[in-house]
Order: sequence, then structure tokens, then C-alpha cells
Amino acid sequence: LESYATCPFRFLAERVLKIEPLEDIELAVDYRARGQLVHGALARLHQRVNDARGGPTSPGDLDEETFDGFLAETLDALERRGGGPLDEALDAIDRRLWREWAQEYQQQHRDYDALWDDCSDKPKPTWFEVSFGRARGSESPVSCEEPLELAIGGEEVRIAGRIDRLDLGAAAGRRVFNVIDYKTGTRASFAPEAAVQGTALQLPLYVMAAEQLLLVGERAVPWQAGYWLLQDKGFKPRRALKAHRCSEDQIEVEPTWKDLRAKIPSTVKALVEGMRRGQFPVDSVDEQCTRNCPMRTICRINQVRSLEKTWQRP
Repeated sequence: LESYATCPFRFLAERVLKIEPLEDIELAVDYRARGQLVHGALARLHQRVNDARGGPTSPGDLDEETFDGFLAETLDALERRGGGPLDEALDAIDRRLWREWAQEYQQQHRDYDALWDDCSDKPKPTWFEVSFGRARGSESPVSCEEPLELAIGGEEVRIAGRIDRLDLGAAAGRRVFNVIDYKTGTRASFAPEAAVQGTALQLPLYVMAAEQLLLVGERAVPWQAGYWLLQDKGFKPRRALKAHRCSEDQIEVEPTWKDLRAKIPSTVKALVEGMRRGQFPVDSVDEQCTRNCPMRTICRINQVRSLEKTWQRP
């Protein structure tokens, strides 16, 4: 959905026509593989900590020696690339980066833990790699095969996804949760305007799925949702989606979230209708898209922009 909203032509090339760019004859980092390694390592680290402590536990509550012990166990359990000397070298680089990031991760978590003064029980890492709308083995206990269903004007859109982490806590006598999405890059932030435009739907849809499907038995309400920048300072509350707050011992919905929750289904419907109608014009919201887009050699975005052609988005 976000890919289509950002650039319909690239969506057509990659997702519909399955076009793949020719590989460059050069040594390059596989950022996708690195991201998968880090996501899996963080899930194992938290699960190991929780199992040892008998319940959800923040890494920030551990002393450094104990945390380093869990970190070493996680590092030993990381899957290795199969292959020759090149794969071994890349594997060693990724492992060294993981150790560097993980050592900063404990302080990032202490900063995160200090944010929840309005909670009687601060949100703690509870569930990891949680899926909805997908049938897969060895999933989190709260994963479900049921998709998130959005009914809009007689149409029904079914959405599947995978959430990196769900933190559970309590405020004003209610169960609350945070949605965490890890990023190995250095930039990621949430803006309500981008969500309505369709280019930042991930966090709102994850919140809706967690509330309506994954944590429905807990009767939990969403607190915040945000990106965790592993190479930066971790979770940044100023760039997060705030859903509820505590006011005079009562939980109140944030006006921004109330507005988004009403608008998101219409945004999703418009994007899906655009796909179904075959609307894939050369039009990108990213003004610097030609810098690193793999489809830039077959795209005519520069000509379109020079002629000041515009497309009325759904």
C-alpha cells in the first residue's frame, strides 16, 4: 500500500510485472538480509530475557553483566551464511555490527522506559514477530491467521502483516500496548499527513490489527506506536503515533488518532481501487527518487516533471 502510494509506476514494475534490475558487478551489502538478521536477533534476545525472568522484562532493568550474558547467547545462536570466504567475511561484519548496536540497545531501552510516567505499569516487551492474516509455523502465541478487515462502502479489504514487537503495560486500570517497528536505517518518522496520503500506513494499520485481533482478549487500548532506530537513539516519542493518554486517572483517546482511525479506511480503499483500475502513472512523491530507485533506468520521471505533468491521486 505504501509502495503504491509513493510511486505507482515502481509498484507496477516490481510488484506486478516482477521486473528485477540487473545485478551490479560489485561488492555490496545485502541490507535486507542484515535487517532480517537483526530483527530475528532482537526477538530472540527479548524472548531469552523474558524466559529467564519469568515474564516481560525490560533490558534496561538488567545489570550490564547479565545483559552481556544474554547478548553473547544471542550472538552464538545467530544463523551463519552458507558459502565461501566472501560470505564468511560479510557474516563477520554483520555480527560485529549487531554486537555494536546491541550494546547501545540497553541504554536506548532505559531511555524508553523513562517515558511512561503516566502508566501504573510501564509497557514492557511482551510479544515478538507477531503475524496476522498469515499462516506460518513457530509464530508468537498471539499471532492469528485472521486478517485485518476494513469494510468501506460495501467493499471489504483484507490486510496481512507482521509486527516486530508489542509491549504491554497498564494505565488507569486498563491494559495498554505499544507497537514497535525496528529500523536499521537512520531515518524513519511518523506523520499523520503521510498516513492519510497513504505513504505511512504501517503503524496505524498495525495498531488497528493489534487492538481488533491480536490483543482483543486483553481488552487493551493502544498507547503509542513508533519506529525504533537502532543506529540512532532508539524510540523517539516526538516522531511516534500517540493513540491514548491518561488524564485525571481516565484514559482519553488522542484527537489525532481518533481522526486517523476514521480516515485510514478511506485511504486504503482509494489505493486498492487505483490498483484494481490499473492506474500506474509515472508519479512519485519523493522528489529525490532517482537517486537510488532500482527502476530509474526505465522510468521517465524527469521528463514528466520537466513538462509539469501531474496526476490526481486517489
